Amino acid sequence: MRVLQVIPSFYPAQGYGGAVQSVYRLSCHLAKHGHDVKVLTTDANGRRRSLDTITDQEVQLTKTLHVRYCRRMLAESVSPRLLRLLPAYIDWAEIVHLTAERFSDGAGRPGRS
Repeated sequence: MRVLQVIPSFYPAQGYGGAVQSVYRLSCHLAKHGHDVKVLTTDANGRRRSLDTITDQEVQLTKTLHVRYCRRMLAESVSPRLLRLLPAYIDWAEIVHLTAERFSDGAGRPGRS
């Protein structure tokens, strides 16, 4: 099965916590069991930090797990390149899994990282 994961930030990012780790582990598990997995994400690693990674082509993490990091343009995980690539990745996939991240300061207000 061809699985596309779309997430604002991805492994090895540590600036966002649980969602990144959950999608990474799920993707590794699916790839280990023979599924082709692609992740479309940004290079975000926190509100103002970016990963030091390749952003102009896919990165192969395992034989069947590939990640396309796209350079983000603002403090949030906004990437025009990701939006341009999205239709072709959706066409490739049999299943698309979207993950969003929302942060709170504990009182229900948007937090800062």
